[in-house]
Amino acid sequence: MDQEEPTPEALQRKLYFLLEQLQEMARELPPKYQMRVPIELLSGLANCLLNDTIFEIVKGLMEIQHVTEKHLFQQRLQVQNKHTCKYNRNYVTGPKCRQHF
Repeated sequence: MDQEEPTPEALQRKLYFLLEQLQEMARELPPKYQMRVPIELLSGLANCLLNDTIFEIVKGLMEIQHVTEKHLFQQRLQVQNKHTCKYNRNYVTGPKCRQHF
């Protein structure tokens, strides 16, 4: 399937939209970090995101990050439970704690 090339005007609108979104995200950062994100960086990033391949890579990396964070959170809960059970093993007799021994 042939994909039509976007017009220069459409690319310009998309670039402005992406830049605006990035600026909004940067404004949500704490002030000490906002100073480290110059408009030139945001503009370059918006320009990179115009390329659909890069955009898809970024989306994929975000999904991987979310899955990894979820997995690490679950691991943290398991380790916390295991340590709590070990610490309280003389007092806690619930089935959740028995699985660790």
